[in-house]
Amino acid sequence: MGVTKVVAKAYYDLLLVPMKKKFKSKLPRRLLTPKEIAKAVVFIK
Repeated sequence: MGVTKVVAKAYYDLLLVPMKKKFKSKLPRRLLTPKEIAKAVVFIK
């Protein structure tokens, strides 16, 4: 579980934060749940 959180955090930092800037913070603020991140990662790929 700990590794999953680290990976999720890495995805959050690398993908979702730039996405937020790109879309001018239209995304919800609390995206740091593994399910949301998994969706975002799949969406980006």
